[in-house]
Amino acid sequence: MNYPGHSGSVWPGRPIQAAAQTPTFQSGPAPLRYMNTQPTFPVGSTPGMHVPTWPPNTSEYPKLDRLVAGALALRGNDSLLTALQSLNGAQGYSYEQWSEYYLLRSDDIHPLVEGLSSVSNKKRSDLQSSAANEASKEPRDNLELPPNSISPEGGPSRRSTRPAASSLKRGHSSKQSDEHRTPKRRANSGLSGVTSTPADLQAMVEWEHSHGEAWKSMGMKERWVPFAEKHGIRTPTAWNSLYNRKTVLGEIQAGLKALREKDTGSAQEREGQ
Repeated sequence: MNYPGHSGSVWPGRPIQAAAQTPTFQSGPAPLRYMNTQPTFPVGSTPGMHVPTWPPNTSEYPKLDRLVAGALALRGNDSLLTALQSLNGAQGYSYEQWSEYYLLRSDDIHPLVEGLSSVSNKKRSDLQSSAANEASKEPRDNLELPPNSISPEGGPSRRSTRPAASSLKRGHSSKQSDEHRTPKRRANSGLSGVTSTPADLQAMVEWEHSHGEAWKSMGMKERWVPFAEKHGIRTPTAWNSLYNRKTVLGEIQAGLKALREKDTGSAQEREGQ
């Protein structure tokens, strides 16, 4: 066996390699290419935000109905327009979309509104009753003396036979509560069909009279949605419920009869001239 360094030894030849290839490039600088690494989202949305579909799926109706009903019950003293404007942007929908949804679902929404308003009125009534009971338990020594029980000299005169001031207040509270009721309380009462005023009845009479015979063929929405937007203290369903009460309907019919007789008399006078 021959080893390198000894005579007669031969190193194995190096393997033949292919000639080195010089890489070729196209003339001019290569065009730069950029890759957009920013995530894209639909216009008007933010990452992680639910993008709603329009019109909504029917499975969304119960949730959206409750949302609209809550806004109407909360803003009972405002107009329907203001209540719907307060929903602008809720669930990703605009005010215009909420208005369209309300017109589509009003027959299902307003029973929920009346239910919410009834609960609110019941809670308010319970609180008032509780406050009245607490007031009746107060010791009479803590009650203020009526003004006429103090003599001109500054001392107390003989005991007055008039009821104490708080008793008078309690005695007249039910009568005065309707007279001094705030607009919001009046509106909430209207939503649950509790109270009505002569002005309400007169407005309803004139509204029906202005539509003539077409009134009989009009649906609830056609009758009361524009009326509620104009007057604003009740929802369309609340106005409709008030209109259909027997006592209220009787007064409205009497008012319509008077207006029609007036119209007939005016027409006859014009013919006589």
